[in-house]
Amino acid sequence: MSARPFIVAALILGGLPLGCGGRVEMALVDPAKYDFHTCPQLERAMKTLAERARELTALQRKAAGAVIATIAYKPDYLATIGDMRVVETAARDKQCDPPIAIPADTLER
Repeated sequence: MSARPFIVAALILGGLPLGCGGRVEMALVDPAKYDFHTCPQLERAMKTLAERARELTALQRKAAGAVIATIAYKPDYLATIGDMRVVETAARDKQCDPPIAIPADTLER
């Protein structure tokens, strides 16, 4: 049996999260996870999540090929970005000052 069908399937599935409007990560998180956090707690959570997103991005770049990077790190990266979106929404709802936003350097281009 040839490995070609598996490689093609991995490439197609690997590209799906990027082609589905950029909100696939929201399916991986609990939208109420940060509802009871204070603004300082949300700020700490955003910093921790941003560091994790940067770490996962670096690991994806170092991985041996796009398929391996997608399989190994993309689900964790998407879940982390989803958590960051939930933190950002919770902070906006609580009117945290200063506003808490997703750092631009953590989002893939």
